[in-house]
Amino acid sequence: MPWLAIPFKEERTRQDLCRIFDIKRIPELVFLGPDSRVISTNGRAIVSLYGPKAFPFDQSRIEELEADLREQGDRMPQQVKDLKHKHILKLDMAKAFVCDFCGEHGRFWAFSCNMCNYDLHLTCIEEPF
Repeated sequence: MPWLAIPFKEERTRQDLCRIFDIKRIPELVFLGPDSRVISTNGRAIVSLYGPKAFPFDQSRIEELEADLREQGDRMPQQVKDLKHKHILKLDMAKAFVCDFCGEHGRFWAFSCNMCNYDLHLTCIEEPF
């Protein structure tokens, strides 16, 4: 998506926008609607988490995405036994995690052990026969 950005050398503009939108860190992403009203000041997190599926980036769209995720979770097994771990793993909606088996980052669904702080991607589960 084509984002408008303020050149770093425009210090006065940056300061004004930081004050207006309560910006605490750079870079930051603020979504404005067609009427120039603020849709969200949490744009960076929204895009990092949901990507372009979150368009038009308003609260109702985020709620739709989260409802879809909950429905996905309802269709998944709520717990599994994995050959690589001694405890039962429970399905967990994690916004972000690192899989303890493959070391890759994951989003949304993990099988987790709260006793050991152990997380696995759904695709990394090895169930016993």
